[in-house]
Amino acid sequence: MQVIKIDPYNKEVFSQHCDMVDLDYIYNELNCECFCMVRLDEKNDLILDDNGLLKPNSYFQIDGYGGTLAGYGLVVAHDDEGETVESSFSPQEIQQRVSFVDIV
Repeated sequence: MQVIKIDPYNKEVFSQHCDMVDLDYIYNELNCECFCMVRLDEKNDLILDDNGLLKPNSYFQIDGYGGTLAGYGLVVAHDDEGETVESSFSPQEIQQRVSFVDIV
């Protein structure tokens, strides 16, 4: 499955392959102890480090969400049963929607 990762520390958006998006994968990729989800549209979600706002230099905005987000993010989707599936967005589409924010 393709997962789109948002890395605000290096100001990058890229895709990576994983066999399954489970808790271990999420905690490892987000480098976090707890996470939250933000709905991007009816099918696509953004999984975020729930404590990302406490970490410096980790801020970004994404079109369609009215606020500043922080920490690593993973763009995925969900099916009708709520299972995690590959996003309908391409990495290029997410790159166009993301702007990285420097807060001093």
